[in-house]
Amino acid sequence: MSTQTCGEWKEVKGPKAFVRVYGAEYSPRMGEDAEKIAAVIRRVVDEPDVVVRPPMPQPEGRDRLGAPWHFLLSGISSQSLNALTSQCMWSTSTVSFFVLPFDVPLPNYIVSLKSTPHATCQSVADCVKEKLQTMEQATLFLAERLEGNDSETAAVAMVDSIFVRSLEVDQDLVFNVHCTPAPGLGLEDYLEWVGYVRSLEYETFYGRLVPHLEAEQYFCAGCKASDHPTGLCPLPLTPGWLGPSSDAFLSKNRPKRPARRSHVDGSSRGDSGRKQRSSRRGASLRRYASAPL
Repeated sequence: MSTQTCGEWKEVKGPKAFVRVYGAEYSPRMGEDAEKIAAVIRRVVDEPDVVVRPPMPQPEGRDRLGAPWHFLLSGISSQSLNALTSQCMWSTSTVSFFVLPFDVPLPNYIVSLKSTPHATCQSVADCVKEKLQTMEQATLFLAERLEGNDSETAAVAMVDSIFVRSLEVDQDLVFNVHCTPAPGLGLEDYLEWVGYVRSLEYETFYGRLVPHLEAEQYFCAGCKASDHPTGLCPLPLTPGWLGPSSDAFLSKNRPKRPARRSHVDGSSRGDSGRKQRSSRRGASLRRYASAPL
């Protein structure tokens, strides 16, 4: 969203949250979607004064993946808002949408690695952890950007939190690497660190792990995640799902490689938005491009 819109929405009083419609793109008719969302929320949490503001236009070409257009939810109690954000995804026959905290947490997705069929999620996770543990600047960079006496411990814990989920795309076995970002880490610093992690080479007993280049990055037209193509989005397979199927998007949003459903160990929504601190100090990973998520 624009800086002006972001500033205006920050000034809205009371509890508030972002809402994102599954599979939506910007159109002049988003006011109708806002009314549909408000109607669903009023029924779910019995909040008659709920207000849902539609997103504002985004300049073309700002994001190669297109903007995950956000609505603003307000006029609601903290208790009801917590109930909505706790479930996060709400699916009805008229509209399916995510309710996200206004202070959006950092994404946990890092990189997609292609490997041989013999590798496992655990072996890939161990390989990435061991590589980062041997690269001193990987943890030093994090420690110097975190506050408190336990910043080094928090940096090490962030590396230790790395976990891996797998999926099969066009007969290729792909491992998605995730982590739990350390509390207090800014978005800009996190993306710089992720860019560094993606630049490294990883070798396992089963062979080399090949990171996806930016041009190969997956993008789901439905949930807007970066760790799977549209055809492998797990949400339409969720029991009780009433929203559009993945196939509804495939004709308009073909993935970069043919996709077929196989095993999906998990997925995550691509979020962004935490405000970063302006101060920068110590170790830098600037020569590595910040990662788009």
